[in-house]
Amino acid sequence: MKPQERLEAVFAFEEPDRVPICEKLRNEAVIGHYAGEPFVPERGMELTLTACQAILDCTMKLDYPQPESIETSDDGIVWHRDRWTTWIERRPFSNVSELSAWAQRDIDRLNAFTPDASWWAPRLAERERYQAQLGETAYLFKDAQVGLTETYFRAGLELFAYLMTDDPPLISRWLEAAFQASLRILAALDLNRIPCRIAHIGEDIGTSTSTLFSPDFLRAEFFPRLQTLVAAYHDLGFKVIYHSDGNLNRIMDELVATGIDGLDPIEVLAGMDLADLKEKYGKQLVLMGGMDASKLLPRGTADEVRAATLAALKAAAPGSGYILRSTTEISNAVPMENVLAMWETMLEHGRYPLRLN
Repeated sequence: MKPQERLEAVFAFEEPDRVPICEKLRNEAVIGHYAGEPFVPERGMELTLTACQAILDCTMKLDYPQPESIETSDDGIVWHRDRWTTWIERRPFSNVSELSAWAQRDIDRLNAFTPDASWWAPRLAERERYQAQLGETAYLFKDAQVGLTETYFRAGLELFAYLMTDDPPLISRWLEAAFQASLRILAALDLNRIPCRIAHIGEDIGTSTSTLFSPDFLRAEFFPRLQTLVAAYHDLGFKVIYHSDGNLNRIMDELVATGIDGLDPIEVLAGMDLADLKEKYGKQLVLMGGMDASKLLPRGTADEVRAATLAALKAAAPGSGYILRSTTEISNAVPMENVLAMWETMLEHGRYPLRLN
């Protein structure tokens, strides 16, 4: 089967020929191995796309080794980019009062944002270039998000939490402005240029032990918007994978009730359990992930990785509805032998009909 056919079968809870593989691939040795030539940063994106095409059924958030740079965006945030990552070096506010004024300006910016054809043109052209080199490997769609994570990340979590306490209506208006901007993005999308109708909504709301925000806050400010966004995606023919790191157990029923089709990345060290989720949500939810990238993949042995891969397949793959993936990404911290152990074990044992005993 081709990758997209494999994914379509999984989302229909029908058995494909094998379990699909999805990943964010940022490991230079692994990229070189699957691209068939040594990795060089100057050709980083080209080689990454070639490697993804060779081994993955789908990928998301394609990156490339960036030259180190420090840039200031129009909103005054100073961004530091280096190799495979980007972080905020400095924010243009240092207290709640300054954040409050900055947030109001951001609300005005978001409300004025119009994603017309000229805004979409370079983004769709880039997607098409990437998809052409990815071949049959699916490139998940991430351009419309709920907006919570982007908002608290730009604010800084500590100041965001203070503002939540001091001015809840401002937080609500800010989140609504970000959300409405996403709905306008979807409304202006040319569907004819999106061959793979699988969306990846990435909104981190979990910690290592529980949710990052209270269930009451999520019920008021997050779940209704998520449900509306999922419905908008469904109206356009997309399946929706929801991504959040951390422990989501206390809000899983409410999360599933928003209509999501899949859950990623099933962070096992935070208390998420593939077998438990499979038992509870069976034919409702495609499970994607479950391979620990915090300790197992970077520090474990190849034999331990093989055993964990088999355990993940036994827990989640029967009857379809499972996509193999790490719990974050395949970074340079992961030895290549462990990546090969995971994927080769899946290719050997993850074929339907499953024979895992």
